[in-house]
Amino acid sequence: MTSKKLIVYEQIHCKVKYSYNYFADDINIGNISDIEREICECIGTDQYIQGFIRAMKDRVIRQLPNLSEMRILLAVFDKDNLWHRFMISTVQMLFSILNINRKINFYKSIFVVIKYENTVVFTGSLNFENID
Repeated sequence: MTSKKLIVYEQIHCKVKYSYNYFADDINIGNISDIEREICECIGTDQYIQGFIRAMKDRVIRQLPNLSEMRILLAVFDKDNLWHRFMISTVQMLFSILNINRKINFYKSIFVVIKYENTVVFTGSLNFENID
């Protein structure tokens, strides 16, 4: 049974320039730009998930000319995963830039990576903390 409670959440979108450090097996964030914040409301977890999917489709998937070259990867948080560490570093930098003082329990998130022609074009997470 899905929850039918009002959920108020914030979506933050940005572009991130990064480089991969082969020697340290790490990603270095170079620049965060085009930051957009949006406060959203929905009723229940189904609409919450649908809103995330809609944002991915509108911002990324519809821009890709050859969908057969697209791969969507879903995962739960793994502190040893390079992309998960990159996403957490990005979130921490965004929170610092936007003066947001909030902790996120990433173990209650679903991580999404979209690759197009073997290049990562989207990373995001859908957090279920404080959602019944």
